Amino acid sequence: MSGLANRYETASSSGASPRVLNDSSSLTPRATEGCRLGARSSLARHAAAWLVGAAVATSAVPAWGQKAAVKGSAYGCAMAVDGNVAVVGSWAAGYIAQIGDQLGLVRAGGAHFYDRNASGQWVEAFRWTPNTEQAGDRFGHAVAIRGGLAAIGGLDDCDAAYLGGAVYVIERINGAWTQGAKLTAAEAARDDHFGRAVAIGDNMILIGADYDDDAADPEAPDRTTCNSGSVYVFERSNGVTWVQTAKITAPDAGCDDHFGFSLAASGGLVFVGAPLDDDGGRDAGAVYVYERVGGLWTMRLKLHAADAAPRAQFGFSLAARPSGGSTQLAVGSPWQGPLSRGAAYLYNYSSGAATPVAQLSTSDTEPGGGLGFSVALDDGLLVAGAPLEAESGLQRGAAFVATSSGGTWGALQRLNTGGTGLADSEGLSVGAAAGHALVGVPSGDAFPGSNYLNTGLVVAFDQAASWAPSQTLKPTFPCPFSWTSDWNGNGKVGLDDDRNDRILYQAHLSTCHKYPSDPPPADLNGDGVCNEADLLLFDFANKELGC
Repeated sequence: MSGLANRYETASSSGASPRVLNDSSSLTPRATEGCRLGARSSLARHAAAWLVGAAVATSAVPAWGQKAAVKGSAYGCAMAVDGNVAVVGSWAAGYIAQIGDQLGLVRAGGAHFYDRNASGQWVEAFRWTPNTEQAGDRFGHAVAIRGGLAAIGGLDDCDAAYLGGAVYVIERINGAWTQGAKLTAAEAARDDHFGRAVAIGDNMILIGADYDDDAADPEAPDRTTCNSGSVYVFERSNGVTWVQTAKITAPDAGCDDHFGFSLAASGGLVFVGAPLDDDGGRDAGAVYVYERVGGLWTMRLKLHAADAAPRAQFGFSLAARPSGGSTQLAVGSPWQGPLSRGAAYLYNYSSGAATPVAQLSTSDTEPGGGLGFSVALDDGLLVAGAPLEAESGLQRGAAFVATSSGGTWGALQRLNTGGTGLADSEGLSVGAAAGHALVGVPSGDAFPGSNYLNTGLVVAFDQAASWAPSQTLKPTFPCPFSWTSDWNGNGKVGLDDDRNDRILYQAHLSTCHKYPSDPPPADLNGDGVCNEADLLLFDFANKELGC
């Protein structure tokens, strides 16, 4: 079953039907398999299954191989924006690793960091992959950023427990982004998926583990599949070391609620989504609000949609920001409504009460389009994704914006990314910043006509230009093969120098460094000799990197 298809949980002993975390069985995910939808990844682990759990030796692999982004990297699967800084997740990004005489592609994930310059253009400042990764960790599945602090979730990391999950802290120090601590839960357990969601509040990092089983009956034989969920709080000790200071669980936790599937923070407030909560009907969903009182995290409110309905999954996505003396909250409910078109709810939260402000939906989506799958907020701006939306018979996905004036929200307006591909998953992630919207298209082709298939891309939109696309962000692809190499050595670069031509490369290999001025050298693995190992690397890079 596809990772973006329905996530079925183990049926209860009473014979009840399995729980469904989402209703996206018709989405063809390709690179986005498992991204933000609660499914364990099969792609990431099976793509290099023989590498899973192995100690990867990369000393014989050139620098381009150690940090190479790859086709199908799911760039744009997650996104976070804070003013002029943004981070884009790429959970299936990887690099080539060598074990003995074999090569493999380790899809451990990564993230790209951007700054917006004075001209309004997003410029990549840093491309990150973890330095202790293994295949299938899926770092970049969830991202958060606040100023010079970022958190990157890898929900399938196995360091603390099998698929227990982990989160990396990335900090900007003296202008340079630097990998910091790797956070894991003190109570890490198998399949908890710590890192499913991340958020950054005042001097704290919040981490969701929606498969945590704390609410299970200790005597139940299947207690490891309870999936009630939890949220962990990490703070700096002495302003330096990140330590776990609290674990938050719902006071009315129930199995399969998936508390912690989504998170948002604003100041000292924490908002937690439990999209399969059953108070308003089976899988209607709920949002919990917490605040620290006297050093203890206290639940202030449990919020339900006024029109709560079974399977609406209210709380699937969250966004929050300060607004005057209150907090503005956006809640996605992607299967709300009689035709499951979805909706985005807006509230003003203050002193334990959430006042409804608007409920935004549109008929400009097909039934089951998933509006509210992702949401982002900025001053007077809401961006909402509908990655299951079909247009002209093609399920490409979509994203919408709405703006407010004087506290009144206008209608949703569709953003045109210009995408033409089937199942591009437009809107799987979204971002908002000062009159700009960002839309993740994690299965889109950033390099049409090339072998870089389904790399993913992000499209930026400018309100000042009536929401026209202003920029397309693409993943960076270090590749060992020059696009303009004189492979046949005739002193000219032309169509006869096909970079994918194995025969030409073999001829180049036989002379080794005959053409040192024509990058790259034939010695691709950098071991000082030209032999079959280089040819193996040539073949692998062409196949897996799309060079």
